[in-house]
Order: sequence, then C-alpha cells, then structure tokens
Amino acid sequence: MNEFFQEDQDLVNEFLENVLPQKTYTHFVTSEKMDYWSAVIFYKEKEITENIFINLNHKIFKA
Repeated sequence: MNEFFQEDQDLVNEFLENVLPQKTYTHFVTSEKMDYWSAVIFYKEKEITENIFINLNHKIFKA
C-alpha cells in the first residue's frame, strides 16, 4: 500500500466535509514507474449559515 495512503485519504475527507460534491470521477492509472488513482471532484462551496446572537441589556437578539 502507498506510504501516503492515510494522509491522502485524510486530505480528501477533510476537503469533502467542507464542500458539496456534485460529481466525482476516478481512474486507476498504470505506468512503468508507478500505479496510482486519479480523482476529479466537481463541487459547490457550502454556504456559511451561522446563528449569531447579540446580548444587549440581558436580552438576546438573533442577528
């Protein structure tokens, strides 16, 4: 197994947690020097939706 397998997998998983994947394509590439997987990921950025609360005079307002 490739010595960078876990590191590569962790990077891809972290990336996928932060986007909305639309399509993926994978292909196993073979050559005389090395065999490897190639991946293309089409994605959309996730919209950031955070609830922000403001505390004024002990009253909480949602911004």
